[in-house]
Amino acid sequence: MSAFKSVKLTLLPSSELRLSLSASSVSSQILSVTVLSGSAEIFGTELGLTTKLPTSSNLPIFTYYGCQLLIHPSEVEVGEPGPENEIIQDALSREDDEDIDEVELEGLEDAYIAAKDGDSVITSINIVNTHAQLEVMRDTARRSLTSTNEAAKEEVNPSPRVLIVGDTDSGKASLMKTLTSYALKIGRQPLVCSINPKRAVGGLSNVEGCLSARSLSGGFKDAAYVDSFEISSASGPGTSPLTFFYGSTDLKKNEGFYKELVERMGESLAKREHACEEKAATSPHALNEASSGLICMASERVDAASVKLHLHTIEKLRINVVIVLGHDSVYNKLSKKFVDQDKVKVIKLPKSGGVMKKEAAVRSASVSRCARSYFGVDKAGAPGRSIITKPLMELDIIKMESVAVGGTMLPVGQAEVSTNVNLKKLDSLIQNSIVGICHPKAAAEYNELGSAESIYKGSIAGFLHVKSLTEGDGEGGGNIVFMSPCEGTLPSNMIVTGEGNLTWVNG
Repeated sequence: MSAFKSVKLTLLPSSELRLSLSASSVSSQILSVTVLSGSAEIFGTELGLTTKLPTSSNLPIFTYYGCQLLIHPSEVEVGEPGPENEIIQDALSREDDEDIDEVELEGLEDAYIAAKDGDSVITSINIVNTHAQLEVMRDTARRSLTSTNEAAKEEVNPSPRVLIVGDTDSGKASLMKTLTSYALKIGRQPLVCSINPKRAVGGLSNVEGCLSARSLSGGFKDAAYVDSFEISSASGPGTSPLTFFYGSTDLKKNEGFYKELVERMGESLAKREHACEEKAATSPHALNEASSGLICMASERVDAASVKLHLHTIEKLRINVVIVLGHDSVYNKLSKKFVDQDKVKVIKLPKSGGVMKKEAAVRSASVSRCARSYFGVDKAGAPGRSIITKPLMELDIIKMESVAVGGTMLPVGQAEVSTNVNLKKLDSLIQNSIVGICHPKAAAEYNELGSAESIYKGSIAGFLHVKSLTEGDGEGGGNIVFMSPCEGTLPSNMIVTGEGNLTWVNG
């Protein structure tokens, strides 16, 4: 057996190991954890035998009953446990009191075990209690949907529709994943939604500047919990999330347009929910989704204007449970708005003591990893799943601008339908930019009916990465080389970009 650098740890019941990873580890998953004995979980989902550490900068490994863990480089294949497994036997023979504070593993910047009676236990219990309250609502909604009593059917018993509110790096995504994991463990199928354009979540909103939603059937894609979701729809397996393109990570760029997209998201989710409710009596799948509800990650705005923005979201997404993470001002203001009614419950949960601000390099690595996952890039600089070359003259490139910028609607003479967005035709694109592909139906409506709204409020068929541009030969306008998430022709030749000029360098 070849020696390798690793660390063995023993966690007592109801304790939490907190790891801080470097940008290189977030980007490439160079560390793994092997469970030697007992059980542990990350974001509410139990660890397998050997699991690559998730691509998140701050990771909590929590155990209810105690466990022994081995943290080691991912390149080392530990193998199945047994008396002949030299790596595991060697780890088990070590002393249990290795000092985690003195661990030096590539990709691991800091690590410590939270106190058994500290905030890790309090946080975990709060989340479990919150999950239990959501389960009561799901059971009530399920009974209402399956009741043969006409009076019971008319009584409104909605499934939980949760909005998670908090500032940057407050733990919103972690809480969303944990609540989702707990629901999936007992067979629920919640819709998961992100209306936070500042955060890329692989498998949900793979690039920044998006609002996305999808249904979950099998939970996180694999035991590595890398933010990827398995999906399904009310009628069977699906292939992609519902995505609307805001085109920027800054809500202040065009808050009016953002609110339009939130309203559009609400309309789409309401149609899906209604369809599931209609089929609930005959379809177990539809019944499960209709009663499982929604878990949504809000934007990161927590300034003076954020309460109005959250109230708009609560109305348009028909939210009935608001969870505020560690922000007294927002919690108090939202609580006062709903103090005299029981339609919306406002809950305050403390931020975990393990939550820390992400460094710029770590945040960039996380965005890059999501993009690489989406385009099928194995490592930085690799070509990805598919490369598509398109003549520039065959593309309709449209930029969504705020009205203040002074863009012009397309085509000339078209009536303006939004006070927030103008469409402007571009002659080319910026290298390394991320652009959206208009859905074929939206492109057809725009070309045939002159409906600009179908472009900026329509769902996106997918995204492309502008790999390179070549100049024309005098007769044409040159070519654009795109990196695509899949092989084949583009769904449409209408490309949309936003004011944020979202970019990603594959290097």
